Parts: sequence; C-alpha cells; structure tokens
Amino acid sequence: MSRLEELIAKLCPEGVEYKLLSEITMITRGGSLQKKDFTESGFPCIHYGQIYTKYGLFTDKAYTFVSEETAFRQKKAATGDIVMAVTSENIEDVCKCVAWLGNRDVAVSGHTAIIHHNQDPKYLAYYFHSSMFFLQKQKIAHGTKVIEVTPDKLYGVRVPVPPMEVQREIVRVLDNFTFLTAELTAELTAELTARKKQYEYYRDQLLSSDSLGGTIRSVKLEDIAKFTYGYTDTAKDEGDVRFIRITDILENGGLKQDDAKYVQLNEESKKYLLKQGDLLMARTGATYGKTLYVPNDNPAIYASFLIKICLDNSVLLNRYYWHFAQSNLYWNQARKLVSVGSQPQFNANALGQISVPAPSLDVQKRIVNVLDNFDDICSSLKIGLPAEIDARQKQYEYYRDLLLTFAETGTTISTDRQTDRQTDRQTDRQAEIRLLQYVFGYVMLPLGETCDLKAGKAIQAEELSANLDVKHPFKCYGGNGPRGYIGKSNYSGCHPIIGRQGALCGNVQYANDEFYATEHAVVVTSKGLYCPRYLYYLLKTMNLNQYKSSGAQPGLSVSKIATILAPVPSLDWQEEIASTLDKFDYLCNSLANGLPAEIETRQKQYEYYRDKLLTFKEKTN
Repeated sequence: MSRLEELIAKLCPEGVEYKLLSEITMITRGGSLQKKDFTESGFPCIHYGQIYTKYGLFTDKAYTFVSEETAFRQKKAATGDIVMAVTSENIEDVCKCVAWLGNRDVAVSGHTAIIHHNQDPKYLAYYFHSSMFFLQKQKIAHGTKVIEVTPDKLYGVRVPVPPMEVQREIVRVLDNFTFLTAELTAELTAELTARKKQYEYYRDQLLSSDSLGGTIRSVKLEDIAKFTYGYTDTAKDEGDVRFIRITDILENGGLKQDDAKYVQLNEESKKYLLKQGDLLMARTGATYGKTLYVPNDNPAIYASFLIKICLDNSVLLNRYYWHFAQSNLYWNQARKLVSVGSQPQFNANALGQISVPAPSLDVQKRIVNVLDNFDDICSSLKIGLPAEIDARQKQYEYYRDLLLTFAETGTTISTDRQTDRQTDRQTDRQAEIRLLQYVFGYVMLPLGETCDLKAGKAIQAEELSANLDVKHPFKCYGGNGPRGYIGKSNYSGCHPIIGRQGALCGNVQYANDEFYATEHAVVVTSKGLYCPRYLYYLLKTMNLNQYKSSGAQPGLSVSKIATILAPVPSLDWQEEIASTLDKFDYLCNSLANGLPAEIETRQKQYEYYRDKLLTFKEKTN
C-alpha cells in the first residue's frame, strides 16, 4: 500500500468531502495596469499574459515589475495565493493559473483573479489544471471572441477537499512526476531537434552528387517540366472543393489542415483540379519557393499564386523532387534566383533554372524510402518522438487527474510509474555510410578514411633467405613484392600489401598469415568497411602505379595513397564479389585444380596416346 493510500485509509476512509469554492476561497479581480506602468525593476507583478506564456504551474519569481508607487495602488496576492487568468481567446487557456510561492506580496494586473484560500496552494493549482475542473469551466465560461470566467461563476465550482496531509502527499507525488515529465520532455524535445538536424543532414547528403564522387548527372527543371499557374477566385468558407493557397503550405512542405477555404467547381476551375502526388510551389511573398506534395485525392484546386510542376517522371519522380525542394541544395539556388523587392517573386522562368541531381529511378525510390521514414520519425504525430512527447504529457495528465479524483465512497486507485524507454541516440559516420550504401549501392571514400595505412620497418639484407626453412618461416614483402623469407614477423592476419618504392610501386600482394613488411611496403588494414579479400581485389584493379612520383626512384607515399578515392559497397556485396573472384582465381591459377591442371592432364593424355599410336609390335623374322 502506498503512502497516499495509507493516509486516505486513515484520515478519510468513508470518502472525501466536496466543497464549493465559495466555502473555501475569496476571489477578487486584479488591478488595472497599462504598458507605461511596467518597469525593468521594482515591485514584482504578475501580468495575465505571462501566465499563458512564461509561467509553469508554480513560481517564486516575477517576470514583470512595476514601481513601488504603482504597486501601492494595485491589488496584491500574498504568499500562497493563486493567481488565475480569467479571460482568453480560447477555452483551454482561460483559468490557467500559478500558485504564488514568493516570499513577498506580488501585484496582480487586470483580466486576472486573486484567489485567497485555506488549502494547500499547490493542491488547488493542480486541481485547476485538471480535466475535472475543465468540465466545470466549460459550463460557466461565456463569450465568443474572448472567453471569460467571472469570479462569481467560479464560486460555484465544486472541489474535492481531502485532509491537509492527503493534499500535501498528492502534491509531493505530482511534484516528482512533474519534474520527471518536464525533464524527459525536454530531453525528448532535444532529441527531436537533433533528429531533425540529422534528417536534414542526411537528406542533403543523399541528394548531393558529391556522395558518389560527382558521378550523378544534373538536370534543369525547364528541360524536364511544365509549369502551370493557378486559378483566380475569391476563397470562401464554403464551396464545392478546397481552394489551396500559398498560406496553406507549411514550412515542412506539408498541407495545412485547419482554416481551409473553398470555391465553386465550374467548367473553368475543373482545369485546375489536383490529384495525389501533384507538386505545387508558392511563387510570391515571404513564402516563395515552398513546395507542396499533394497528400491525397480529396477534391481541390490551386490558387493563382501557386505554380503546378509537371515533371517528366521518366527522369525525376515527384516525391523525390519534393524531398529535394526541402533541402539546402534547392534553397541555395532559389535564394539566388528570386527577384527581390517589396514582394519577392519566384516565377516559372526562375524555377526553370533550378538544377536537380538525377540518379536512376531505382536510386530515387530508395532515397524517397529513406527520407520518408526520417520524415515520419521527425514529423508524424502518430509515430516517433513527437508522439513520445505527446504520450508523456498525456501520461502526466492522466496520473495528475487520477490523484485528484476522489470518489465520495472513498475508493482509490494506485499509481504505478511506467519504466522510461531508453532511446538509442548513437549516430556516427558509419551510419551515414551505410545509409548511402543502401541508396546508391556504394559510396566513394578516400582510402585514408576506410583503412589504416602503415609502412613496415627496414631490415638488413643478410636477414633474408631465398628459401623457406625452419630459420626463415615468414614471408617478407618489400616495395616490388615478395623479397624472400625472414626469421621474424611484424604483422599477422589478412592484409593487402602495397609496394611503395621502386619501378613496380603500386603492386598489390595479399597476406593471410604472419609476415614481415619492410619500410617500402604499406600494410592496409580495413577499419570495418571492407572485407580484406575484396579490398585486395579492389586495389589490384585500381592501377596504383599511376599515382607514383616521378624521378630517378619512383615512389608512392602513404599520404598519397590515403587520398585516393575508392568505392565502398556493403559488406554483404563485398563478400559475394570476393567469393566469386576467389573461385575464378582458383579455377584459373591453381596447379592442382582448374585449367592448368586440366591442361596438364590433356597434355599427358596426348602424350600417352601419341606414344601408344607410335608404338608398334616389332615384326620378328
């Protein structure tokens, strides 16, 4: 049994008494203050607007000040009083409040009520933020443009009034939960911000031709698209079809759901009907350049300040272009092309100059798949971090209302705290590389980023032997390839080895056991992005000799090797390629199997039949 349950069982086993606010409070309106009355320092003052925007549930600080003289004429809240906003433009904000816990009185401005009471201030403030109070508030609030709840109406609100010890225990539990929820919400919000930045970074990476060493061609929109200006009409609150305007496009390129406007459908407006997947761009004003991907087939037409972009989908997919139009690659061009004036203009001629990377359609589809998933995580209210933040807030509100709900029969419900889910936040360079591999199949990276490159150590000529024997069990590699055998090793395992000195520098060998590398050989060790055997085949095909220095003694420095770009496919693909090449190598070069053995067998077969055909039984006299 929890501490709260014990207190309820002990102090109010038969239930909790409900009282009207008129029985436990005295409510007065705040004073009248104008902007000129506020100062940078002086007497603390709570302005009703700050309750909406700056305060949390409780405070011991004032964010506004008035002069001592002005404060003398104002209504004041004492320590422990509740300050409540009694007007607002919406029902949710009216009656938001703070419990004043400062160590001195605070002046209170108009549109605000001061609630003097004889209960725990935090307990009452928590209750005033509960759904139980909200249901009562709906009945007593009045007004259309401005919603108001007068003190006289507030007196009729019923509040559960448990013993003070119970109130304090509820406050203790909710304080802890509030702190944990606020801390977690802040953490999740920071996580969401980081994910959005990560999404934007990956989006720009995926849409950049530099990701594949500049091998993706780019196209201008004017060469692959047609542009159509929208329909001119007056937006109305009712009509046959939705009328999409520039103000309906959100910052993230989505469609605004509220404040929809409509127009009548006629023979002319039918020409501007939209379907799911169509692209619209705002061509004027502060929102110029924003691009909408029409999310559904709900009947709609587009207004004259919008341009419909009809792409050649054999070159660019609509969804791919929409993602591109959210990226810095797009906006860097748009800002240079827009005509600047009192009203920025981004017409079809300017739009046609936009250059778009155009990989194959298969690559575009993979890019869309990746970016749609990122977009869902960052933006959707049904999944991802926004839902997690929303769920935490709902969880807090649920437990708060649970604690503040007292059945008059005395029944209580325990409050089990759920275990917080740990979120894996690790994002690194290898994750980015894997993402590019998924989309493009491979990514171009310098060898210095994917491999450790180290030259070996010098030896004396007398240490070498031309033959493998007990005293010289390890193969030795130098600048021009194998040099013989030696009695010590300085590397082990599977490594490609690049010769870096001499006429044959750039030659590539492969070691799969203990070996010795001299100062003229570079040992290549993958950092996890290459399997060694694939890396060996790759280096052999790259003609590394072309990068050697000119001179009497050609050389290939480690620093030069580190800058050479090489393709990095997925490890699964590498393993498959290496396995196939190993089989060919075995077939073609093995002395025991493959074509050399077959040739030798055929040669022996030929010699056998040749000798047999040429062998005759000698005739005897």
